[in-house]
Amino acid sequence: MWDSRLVPAALAFTLFLFLAATALAQDRPGRDTAPQVGDEAPDFELSLLGDPEKIIHLSEACREQPVVLVFGSYT
Repeated sequence: MWDSRLVPAALAFTLFLFLAATALAQDRPGRDTAPQVGDEAPDFELSLLGDPEKIIHLSEACREQPVVLVFGSYT
């Protein structure tokens, strides 16, 4: 299936892509200011979907009950 001459080239190219992506991620702006595991979440505000006039702040919600923040894609 694979030409034996292409396997080392494919591995080298994959390693190059991995190293390039790692290097680019290191230079990302805001990396030093991003929250770390265990840090308190920064305060933010959101409007309710059903009532856009009502604003909820994370700091207010945390006073009443625990809050779990989930970031991800469900597609």
